[in-house]
Amino acid sequence: MFAAIVSPSSGMRLRYLHRTLRTFVALAVIALLTACSHVPPRLGIDGARPVSTERADLFRTRVNDDIAALQNGSFLLRVNASQHSIHQQVRQSFLFVRPDRVRSDFFSPGANQLIAMVIVSDGTIRALNLGARTFASGPATLENAERVLSLPFTPGELLLWVAGKAPLTSEASLELFEGDAPGTIFARWELSADRLVEAQFSWIDPASPPQILSLDIIRHSEGSRSTDRAFTSRLTLKGLTDGVTIPEKMEFWIPHLSLQGEFTYERADSNLDPARLPEALFQIRPPRNFRQTGVGTILASQ
Repeated sequence: MFAAIVSPSSGMRLRYLHRTLRTFVALAVIALLTACSHVPPRLGIDGARPVSTERADLFRTRVNDDIAALQNGSFLLRVNASQHSIHQQVRQSFLFVRPDRVRSDFFSPGANQLIAMVIVSDGTIRALNLGARTFASGPATLENAERVLSLPFTPGELLLWVAGKAPLTSEASLELFEGDAPGTIFARWELSADRLVEAQFSWIDPASPPQILSLDIIRHSEGSRSTDRAFTSRLTLKGLTDGVTIPEKMEFWIPHLSLQGEFTYERADSNLDPARLPEALFQIRPPRNFRQTGVGTILASQ
């Protein structure tokens, strides 16, 4: 969803970044924030007491109902990010229609000029890089989505995370623990075979859905569970007058890429009239005179 190119005055540095940056969109965006800050400590799940069965069942019901109520969304984000002392600010629009239709446009700061676009629809991810005049496409798998956007989410999981919802897709593995502070719930679940989620929720009112405040992803292989986090995020929420809570700010860290960033939500709307998000918004054809390639191919060439 970010990443970067440095000043054109350094050709050697530019070629180095082309070889080493993993994301396709990274080739389109100009540069990224300050040196990567320290990743927050892991959540205090180990040693916490389990939630009662009755409370756990209610938690699952409230989270599932909250996710089911989300149909679509339109967000305008200001993105600050940093990688290897390179810093960048861009504006990003993020549109989605559940379950997994996504469109994200990236604009240069100040000039508000479109520099890149990523669209997911019909099981395909398509990435347009206007600066490099390149159009890449491939199956909308977890691997390709992570290659294009740097984030370890499938498109369906990504839209929930951006909307400030927990991508809770596997109830069977869900473990819940009570935190020391009132209303604090820690959760742990398998997002997929190699992704373990640890999250913190605020749940003061049992009649309302739990609000996710932190989400970490730990990558592990079969038979071996790592303690190293592949992804960390912290959310700041704000309540609206109708009782709905939406994200105000999202901080994230991707340690293996030395990437740290922050989303500030300039506008956040959900459950819009479907006519405002027609299918045509999530379609794109390769422009004339643009080089066409597969997502994996362009990444392998960097």
